Amino acid sequence: MKWIALKIIFEGENPAMMEDLLAAVFADHGISGVSIDQPDLEPEEGWGDDALPKPEFPAVTGYIPKNGDAEKRMDAIVKEASELALAFGFSLRSQSAEIDEEDWAESWKAFFWPEKIGRRIVVKPTWRSYEPEGDDIVLEIDPGMAFGTGTHPTTSLCIQKIEALIRPGDAVLDVGTGSGILLMAAGALGAGRLVGVDNDSVAIEVAAANLSLNGFGPEKRDLFVGNLAEKAQGPFDLVVANILAEVVVILIPDIGRVLRPGGRVILSGIIEEKVPMVMDALKASGFSESRYELDRGWAVCVASLNAPA
Repeated sequence: MKWIALKIIFEGENPAMMEDLLAAVFADHGISGVSIDQPDLEPEEGWGDDALPKPEFPAVTGYIPKNGDAEKRMDAIVKEASELALAFGFSLRSQSAEIDEEDWAESWKAFFWPEKIGRRIVVKPTWRSYEPEGDDIVLEIDPGMAFGTGTHPTTSLCIQKIEALIRPGDAVLDVGTGSGILLMAAGALGAGRLVGVDNDSVAIEVAAANLSLNGFGPEKRDLFVGNLAEKAQGPFDLVVANILAEVVVILIPDIGRVLRPGGRVILSGIIEEKVPMVMDALKASGFSESRYELDRGWAVCVASLNAPA
């Protein structure tokens, strides 16, 4: 099968925010498989005469099946991306190339390396080697072409908060589980029950494979396709959601429904400008002790659910 790789290259402040916005544009057009070039974060290993050239500018690449409506989809994606760039003060250009599925299936792996996140968690792609140091907890991950390895600021922020807040035996719900990286971290840090929900069936398949790879088989986890309101049965001690702020705000009342009194919530995928909106929604739904931290323009919000009056 032939594919078209549509790369959107951009320059401006807060590239992490633009990466997620562009990935969302691709997703809106049915393309969940994206790769992200992050020149400032790429390790020096792996770049050389026999390697792919190191990217010069940040970019998001989506892979579109070459069929009758491919050109129409590309035009729509570039148009929406250009509107976002204008709104947020970025410069933007696009380029495309036709590729074979076999080439795509392997080339993306060149960009992923082990990375330590938080105090103890090390995220290691299965095709890389890593020697643990001290009390490192190494999580093996094979994210597939559609999902990242946990190095985005929002994922890092979530893992750091899981490290700080989780208690042995906690029941943990991950909303929008993706590759399953947050559930893996929670399980490795002592969670007793792991539940993940995602509206993408491919995400659930990837999460299941990654959890099994790290010793969390079907008997230790519950994964399902759907949304929080329809599927998740509490009570949970900790709920994590790394999704867009607008979606987080909609889900907060349902998160309160499945959390036990005193339970904690960790929310990310939130750009700095949207923090007040999320904090207001938490307060309106009976949460207290709300606080947030920032990393490269992204926020993680943490709060506790009040006991009923």
